[in-house]
Amino acid sequence: MLDQMQSHAVEKYLAELGLLRKPGTLYCARLVLLEYLPHANSADIRGGVMDYLAACRSRGNGSRTLAQKATRLQAFYRSIGVELRLPKIRWPQKSPTAFTPAESDALLRSAGQHRRTIQLMLQSGLRATEMCSLRFADIDRRGVTVRGNVAKNYRERTVPLTAARVAQFDAAESMLVLGGKNRNWLGRMVERVGKKAKLSRHVHPHLFRSTFATRLLQAGIDVLTVSKLLGHSQLTITMRYLAALPDEALHARITRVWA
Repeated sequence: MLDQMQSHAVEKYLAELGLLRKPGTLYCARLVLLEYLPHANSADIRGGVMDYLAACRSRGNGSRTLAQKATRLQAFYRSIGVELRLPKIRWPQKSPTAFTPAESDALLRSAGQHRRTIQLMLQSGLRATEMCSLRFADIDRRGVTVRGNVAKNYRERTVPLTAARVAQFDAAESMLVLGGKNRNWLGRMVERVGKKAKLSRHVHPHLFRSTFATRLLQAGIDVLTVSKLLGHSQLTITMRYLAALPDEALHARITRVWA
């Protein structure tokens, strides 16, 4: 079992995490640490962690989940001065997918009262949580601004919008665009719109973000700018969208360079 000193370290770490990170991050870290406690071994920290990961694997956790849990444990031990060296856990990553122009049009035709929200998601690339926290006051002639306390990386960013799109949200009050709805509601809403549009794929909020990134890259906008607009903390994350571009899109971009 985890000894008393390390138990106090866990509580201190979670308290500090609550001040510095978002509630979701704190929630996930707490779950992992509490799940890990029965396996903790102060005499052999690495051995205890490896036993815990092995138990998670036996319960059916996939490689991606194991990697996330290992990262959270490494962050905790790093906070108390212990560098935990664990084997690199890799997992196959699926290439990002995007709506085709025809699918995007079908979604807009089927959106009904949610058409404005669907258009904004397609043309801003906001995360689900960012959409749910968006205020009318965050949209002006510059575009849509994601506030730092809402952004995943805590960095404020502004995504340009067309004048026509801005005009749809012409309100000065601080009301939320989605009226206080949460990401679960947003997920169900876009899924319903996808079914009404008779799309063969499962529609979820992140697909709109992927479509935004893919369209910009296909239009020739550089990956660094796309990364900034998406609010990515690392350029390698954005590179996944570039790698997923179809060959004809890459061919068209190269042709434009030498035309």
